[in-house]
Amino acid sequence: MIEHLPRIRPFQSEEEFKALVAAAQAEQHNVITPCFGVWRGDKPIGFVSISPMPVTFVWFSSTEVRPRESFELINSVENHLVMGGASGVLVPVRKASPFNAVMPHLGYRSSGEAELFVKAF
Repeated sequence: MIEHLPRIRPFQSEEEFKALVAAAQAEQHNVITPCFGVWRGDKPIGFVSISPMPVTFVWFSSTEVRPRESFELINSVENHLVMGGASGVLVPVRKASPFNAVMPHLGYRSSGEAELFVKAF
């Protein structure tokens, strides 16, 4: 009766994970640290990431912080996260930010365009 409903569950194989990545990429979605796949039967139809990676919001004054200091601060934050056991970090960067063009050169990859929504509990 309920087989037609979507089901959230862990990945059961590398092939299953690869199928989900291919399905997401076919719709121009990046797959960022998925915890679970969403399936309808054997068909991948989504994924869920539940805070597997810290999100870091940053602001550095464009008039008071020199570029080199910005890189030193970013490095310091990254080191802090690594020492705390993080395996990566998510850093939202506005398109208008001077950092937007620099982030790929610092080893970051774009997760695609998205608006962030915050909900307090």
